[in-house]
Amino acid sequence: MYDDGTHGDAVSGNNIYSYALVIPAGNEEGVKTFTVTATNSGGSASSSPVTSSLSAWWNFEEANGNRIDATGNGNDLVEVNGPIANATGKVGNGADLQKASNQWLQRAEHAPYRQN
Repeated sequence: MYDDGTHGDAVSGNNIYSYALVIPAGNEEGVKTFTVTATNSGGSASSSPVTSSLSAWWNFEEANGNRIDATGNGNDLVEVNGPIANATGKVGNGADLQKASNQWLQRAEHAPYRQN
């Protein structure tokens, strides 16, 4: 990981370490799990799947309708003033929200927020 403004790191020297990972075209679709290992200057290491502490993650694989929380925590999104189509995003898909139609996505009314 980098804190030098390269390899996907936006700002050099801000103590936020980043790395842009590109999955080559032709790989099978679906959820991928990446494990990150951090090692400090004393040699102690810690590993964790990237998704292990997420409360919610939406990959927008659905064509429209509810967007399912891929963490399994049940924090799904519902359309307001839909249907809302998907559009190709910078990484994967994103929601194609139409300002003129006052569209957005939100968690279901009164749904309990769940964390893992």
